[in-house]
Amino acid sequence: MRDLILLGALLSVFPLILRAPQIGILTWIWVTLMNPQREVYGFLASFQLNLYIAIITIFAWIASREKKFAPMNPVTVLLFLFGFWTCVSTYYALQRSFSFDLWERTMKTFILLFAMVAISNNKARIQAVVWMIVLSLGYVGVKGGGFVIATGGHHHVYGPEGSKTRADNDIFALIRLVPDDKIASLPFIYFDCGTEDPFVEVNREFAALLAEKKVPHEFRELPGKHEWPYWDQQVQEFLRVASRKLAYRVTKN
Repeated sequence: MRDLILLGALLSVFPLILRAPQIGILTWIWVTLMNPQREVYGFLASFQLNLYIAIITIFAWIASREKKFAPMNPVTVLLFLFGFWTCVSTYYALQRSFSFDLWERTMKTFILLFAMVAISNNKARIQAVVWMIVLSLGYVGVKGGGFVIATGGHHHVYGPEGSKTRADNDIFALIRLVPDDKIASLPFIYFDCGTEDPFVEVNREFAALLAEKKVPHEFRELPGKHEWPYWDQQVQEFLRVASRKLAYRVTKN
């Protein structure tokens, strides 16, 4: 039901975007920062709403009488140079196929960013953009912070599934991006998992990646489930391993 309400709200906004690209900019900021489709748990959850809104906004911007070029000032010049450097660094990336997806996403953001600078050319429009950013980020901050406080800090917020926040914190991607000549400088990684834990398979995959990249590590599979008795027992073993590794490092130095 909630996804139908969100869909109806967005459909009612689309004609307004075609008449006023500024509304498209505000809608794009809202959807990009707040990700309302992730809150409805329906068929819209997998939709790239920000992409569709960006396309409609750009089309409306081109067809409108709004300014088509952002004003030249130090900020816009630096943004342009940053975008150019992003293209250069992506071309020479160690893993270009992986970096291209990030480049594509970044370029779409740059296009909308320059459109926002060109369209938001008076005090009222600038204030609307600022308030939309504040409210969208404020919602995420209050929700995430409230979740962490409510659970006593026992859980962390990694971002919605498929979101940029989750992708930026993907430990598999982070390990893959480490250059081979920097592997030796990584700290020793120890982790274990219960054989009846539902996350045992992803732990095995991570251990395989560490072995492939030759990252110093130790992975253990032990009888146990995803529950406190197992963690209470293994935290003691973790402390023993950490003590041995720290003692070895002190002796070595």
